[in-house]
Amino acid sequence: MNIHTIREAEEFLMNRLPVFQNVGKAAYKPGLDRIQNLLNRLGNPEKKIKIIHVAGTNGKGTTCNALAAVLQSAGYKVGLFTSPHFISMTERIKVNGENANESFVCDFLNKISWDNEPASYFEFLTAMGFEYFHQQKVDVAIVEVGLGGRLDSTNICHPMFSIITNIGLDHCDMLGDTIEKIAIEKAGIKKPGIPLLVAPLEVSCVQAIKDVYGIDEIEFLNGDPTKNNNDLLIQEALKKLKSEFPLIDKVDVTTCILDLEKHTGFQGRFQKKQFQGVQYVLDVAHNAPALKGLFEKVEQTYGDNVAYIIGVSSDKDVQSVLEYFPMQAIYIPVQASVLRAKNHQELKNILEHQNLKIAEGFGGSSVGQAIDYVTDRGGFDAVVITGSFFVVADALKYFQ
Repeated sequence: MNIHTIREAEEFLMNRLPVFQNVGKAAYKPGLDRIQNLLNRLGNPEKKIKIIHVAGTNGKGTTCNALAAVLQSAGYKVGLFTSPHFISMTERIKVNGENANESFVCDFLNKISWDNEPASYFEFLTAMGFEYFHQQKVDVAIVEVGLGGRLDSTNICHPMFSIITNIGLDHCDMLGDTIEKIAIEKAGIKKPGIPLLVAPLEVSCVQAIKDVYGIDEIEFLNGDPTKNNNDLLIQEALKKLKSEFPLIDKVDVTTCILDLEKHTGFQGRFQKKQFQGVQYVLDVAHNAPALKGLFEKVEQTYGDNVAYIIGVSSDKDVQSVLEYFPMQAIYIPVQASVLRAKNHQELKNILEHQNLKIAEGFGGSSVGQAIDYVTDRGGFDAVVITGSFFVVADALKYFQ
């Protein structure tokens, strides 16, 4: 094989391997055999680096980026593995806020024997991340679980420290149809002898985790599980990490965390953008707890005169979150440019059935067309783009 550019690399992987953003559940290959075989062929780079492993439903991206920002501000060389990406797959693999070197990606793919290769797209990127972090000689790599925990390909690692953020109902068709079952899957990142810090959870989730994994080396934080506990979790995690990374004490943690985009390139979480005179907020909220929190924060920040450019994935149960949608807002249903996106007309019908206000005169379907519509119409205090990673990705590409 002869891949020379990142575009060729992305096209090759997209065409050859099932990708979750396009085919959804069909791309989900639970289990660790394939990733283990791939890493064995690479000399097991995951065993040669220190790792912090993070699972959860909401907040895991924020937690990973916050820890990375603080550690690299303290002077450590920090790897960061997250998913999905917005523009380029190199965003998933970073060292001190810089995307993976494109020549590394091409070289990595060129040296793989592709005959009868069974690994998935995400498994390849996971292995690529571990190899890159090893080559870059990072002091620590912060690794975000892709989906679930127990059977996720990142769970092949043997971390120094593990974290579980908030847990809610999401990906129920793959992880379980109750919050307790999902908690058990997330907590599957627990390893014997490895400390695990857990965000405030429902009592039933705490008990489910204890029943399956016991209590050794697990610390459950106290708090309201219906609230955003990212700050609490991050502060407690940093306290635990100080013995291994003492230079953390030299960092103004609060200031550092307030500007994650500057430190790690973190995007899509109440991210504010001005474009053609319009104030936008981009947020990847796509399940009930995240959307509820987003709607509350938008109302507190901007009031009622708000429009939502919103699109969801086809497998999302929109009905289960409609109760949180503000009745006074204006909604512009769109369809992201991935195969998994729910048809915009279908989404419009659902919103109308809920008696929510649909923008008058919008005849398009894409995020870009919605942005053009808002630019021409004007008059909103803010326009929020949300519902899925892929809707936000389309917006970021359009703004570029």
